[in-house]
Amino acid sequence: MRAKQKTIYHTAKIPIDLSLHKPYNYAFSPSGVDYWQRVMRLTNGTVVVTKTTQSEPLAKRLKTVIQSAEKLTLHEIEEVKQRLAFELGVDDSFSALKVLANRDLIFKDALYSIPGYRLYANSSVLETVVNVFLSQTFSPSSYRKLRERFLYDLGEPVPWNKKLRVFPKRSFLIDMPDDQWAELRLGPQEEYLRSAIEKLDLVGTFAHYPDQKRGYDNLKKIHGIGDYTARSIMTYAARKYRFTPLDHLVRELVSELYEIHDNVNYSTFDLWAWKQFGSNPALPIHVLVTAYWPSFMKDMHEELKLKY
Repeated sequence: MRAKQKTIYHTAKIPIDLSLHKPYNYAFSPSGVDYWQRVMRLTNGTVVVTKTTQSEPLAKRLKTVIQSAEKLTLHEIEEVKQRLAFELGVDDSFSALKVLANRDLIFKDALYSIPGYRLYANSSVLETVVNVFLSQTFSPSSYRKLRERFLYDLGEPVPWNKKLRVFPKRSFLIDMPDDQWAELRLGPQEEYLRSAIEKLDLVGTFAHYPDQKRGYDNLKKIHGIGDYTARSIMTYAARKYRFTPLDHLVRELVSELYEIHDNVNYSTFDLWAWKQFGSNPALPIHVLVTAYWPSFMKDMHEELKLKY
C-alpha cells in the first residue's frame, strides 16, 4: 500500500533544535535523533504518520511530511498542524525564562548552553498517561523495552509501514482481558493505570484545568494517581508548569546545583521552587535537566553497568 503525502510548515517564534536531547519523551517519538516522528490517530479515527525536520539546527522553520492512507481533508490537516505545534512548543517565546536567567546565574548557564531548547509534549493524554505509569515501573533500560513491547504487542501496524504501530485505542485497553494485562507484568501499577484509562476524560479535563491547583488536587482524587503522576501528566500532556515532577534525577540535580536537600517532601520542594523559579517552576527545572541530561545519564549508566 502506498501512502498519500502532504507537506506542511510551522514557523516557531524562536529557533528550535530538534537534535537536542529530549528528556522525559512521553510521545513515542524516537530519542537521540534530529527529527520528531509521530504516529497519530486523529479525532475521527484517521491514522497519520508525521516526520518533522529542519534544514539546519536553530532554525525557526519546520517542515513536516504527513503520510496517510487517503488524502486528508483540510480539517484533518489543521488538526495535525495544531497538535504538532503543541508538542513542539512552536509558540514558546521563553521571555519569562530569560528574565529568570538575569537573576539566576546557575540557570543562565544552563539555558544558554542549550540554544534551541524545547520541552517536548504529547498531544495525546492517553499516550502520556500510559507512558508516565510505565516509566515508574522499571529501571530506565527496562522502561524503554517495556514501552516498545506495549506499543508493538498491543498497537496496530500502520497499513503502509508495518514497522510502525498505532497506539492502541482506549476502548481496546479498557476491554483487554485480565490475562493479557498480566502478561505486561506491571505489578501494582496495572490497577492504577487501568483506573486512569477508564477515567481518561476526567484526567484530561483536570490536567488542562485553568486553575492548576484545583486541577492538580482533582487529579490526585482519581484512584492510582499520586503526586508524581499528576505532575507529569500536567507538565507533558497540558504544558501546565506549576507543579514539578519530582523524581530521582530532579532531586539529585537541584540538590547539587542549589542548597536544598535531595530528600525534601513535595510541599517543601514546591515552596522552594516557587521562590527560586517563580510560579511555574517545572519548565525552568526541565531546562536544567536538559542541560545536564547527557552527563547524568552517563554517570547513571556507569553506576548501573549499563551500555550508554
